[in-house]
Amino acid sequence: TLASLAALSGILLALLERLDPLLQSAEQAANRRRMAGLHAGHGRREEAIGAYRAALEADPADVEALEALVEQLELAARPEELAQARQRLVELLPPPRRAACLDELARLLDERLGDPSGAIDALVRLADSEGAPGDVEERLEKMLERAARYEELAERLARRARAHAFDTPEAQEL
Repeated sequence: TLASLAALSGILLALLERLDPLLQSAEQAANRRRMAGLHAGHGRREEAIGAYRAALEADPADVEALEALVEQLELAARPEELAQARQRLVELLPPPRRAACLDELARLLDERLGDPSGAIDALVRLADSEGAPGDVEERLEKMLERAARYEELAERLARRARAHAFDTPEAQEL
């Protein structure tokens, strides 16, 4: 029954908590991820967030814990903390996944946090990343224009024009 599963989960959590101080950092991080997963599975979001943060204290480069923390922060509607976690995650992910994370970070900063400067910084990094979406330059240019950062916009447009042959319609449009 559901009550017996909850009781077993509580017993398992208690055992994992007692085991935690006996473990080395990587094992401790994995143990704390398990505890966080149990909390998340029972809808205890705050406890899950705390446990994922504890896993990251044990192993700051734990991508699995950081990705799970990002998911929990998204569900908890905590955009400021979510932005910080995504920024940390960007530094740990390999290039193709980093691009997707930068894209999500730029949208979060722009749309939910109203931070166009931070969003522009993320888009600049994204534009220079492997696996960047095809529309990143246009998005960046629109943001630079909205933020009245005309010198940077002019530099980016000139760079794009130089990248195209001057007799192509794309270069003439720029």
